[in-house]
Amino acid sequence: MTESTEKEALGYFESKYNCAQSVFRAILEHKGLYFNEATQLAAGFGGGITHSGQQCGALSGAMMAIGVLAGRKINDVREHKAMTYDLTSELLTKFAEEFGTIRCDDLTGVNMSDQDALKKAINDGVFEEICPKFIIKSVEIVLEMFPD
Repeated sequence: MTESTEKEALGYFESKYNCAQSVFRAILEHKGLYFNEATQLAAGFGGGITHSGQQCGALSGAMMAIGVLAGRKINDVREHKAMTYDLTSELLTKFAEEFGTIRCDDLTGVNMSDQDALKKAINDGVFEEICPKFIIKSVEIVLEMFPD
């Protein structure tokens, strides 16, 4: 099931959703929790949070999914936050161990806040070439945390 969810996430990315939207939507759909506003909610997290080059959008989408999935297990706000913090910390650690960083600029080699560099990277297909592995890994980690 993980592989089909990863393919769904890549399909969304290829259809022009950003990394955060793609990961968030695919995981929520896999778990039967998708809601119409999910992709709109995740829209600002692409490009390392609004093209600032900070945290990878795939991680942001995965973190939002963890929050939703943890909420299905725990209703108490404090307990939910604690569980979400623990799980998202684990996500970030595993991702950084795999790729050496969680920063979009560093992962892609593109200065996201430089409009000319961003435009060139888009035109050259840099993100379509580099980002799928980040999307796949983010989905994989979350689904390992929340098996069917």
